[in-house]
Amino acid sequence: MGRGAAAAFVALAALVLAACGGSGDDAPPTSAEQRYFAELQSIQQQGNQLAERIPSLEDVNVADGVDDAELAKLAEFVGVTRRLHEAIGDALRKLAPPSSLRDAHFAYADAVAQVAAVAASAEDSLEDRGAVAAAFGGIVRASTASAKACQALQREATERGIAVDLLCG
Repeated sequence: MGRGAAAAFVALAALVLAACGGSGDDAPPTSAEQRYFAELQSIQQQGNQLAERIPSLEDVNVADGVDDAELAKLAEFVGVTRRLHEAIGDALRKLAPPSSLRDAHFAYADAVAQVAAVAASAEDSLEDRGAVAAAFGGIVRASTASAKACQALQREATERGIAVDLLCG
């Protein structure tokens, strides 16, 4: 992992250790739901900033098989994806949702954990070049489910009149 990616994970780890608190510059949210969504938004913003460091795969075509350079790029992509989702999952597990949002919160936390698990499995399968397309497809499917679970939380905020942008993708 490059220095930039390592620094990114240190920054997200600091976020997790700080129990997902906000910047302190804004007035504190007044309700438990508002506080929850403010903390969740902070996690999402940090995660999205770090996700910008995931290497691009636009020049890799897994359907046609991969050469050594493409395989190295895929390995970096999968590893960074796994570590990022593990860190976000840790932050989500430390975040205590109000009872009215527990189901949606844990559905999202589980979906994020699934992305990390699928990426870990993909890391193990990258040595089998024939399994690369299936491994990558698994990450795409898990990421799509994670985005949908995040969007469900975004709808919950909107329905409650809480203005946040969870950057669900």
